[in-house]
Amino acid sequence: MKAPTLILNFDSLLTAMTKRVTQFVENTDQTINPKGRTGGWLVYLNPNGRLQAQMIGIVAPEDSARYLATAVRKILTQLMLNPEHVSSYQSRDGKTLWGGGINLFDWGYVSFSGLPEAGDEACLVASLEDMGLVSDVGLFRLVLEISSNEVYPWLKTA
Repeated sequence: MKAPTLILNFDSLLTAMTKRVTQFVENTDQTINPKGRTGGWLVYLNPNGRLQAQMIGIVAPEDSARYLATAVRKILTQLMLNPEHVSSYQSRDGKTLWGGGINLFDWGYVSFSGLPEAGDEACLVASLEDMGLVSDVGLFRLVLEISSNEVYPWLKTA
């Protein structure tokens, strides 16, 4: 018998991410968010190959397509081509490849692009945790350790 496909509820993910992105935007200063970014694109690719994307917050029109393309690239180029990676940070180059994508394995892939790199990742991990999807705390701890993410602890207490 085939195992059931695990699919995240995108609306629930969107709600959790909107909360965390809003928290990030409203509570950060120049040291954490030097360019004053206020939103980005959330992308989820489920195990059946369905891609869902939604803008969160305020994104300048001239940045929107680039943020969406970056969020998709984190999944299609960085994570899917490196299936052993748990974080897109593992294949970042600091030019076109960035952190902020997470391999959820049986659940698919999720990414965000628009905030500073550590903010993208911290908001994703906190949102998945808020949804009760941190069944493997070690996985998310590894994601945060790979990038030396200093924003996540701050986000959890802000």
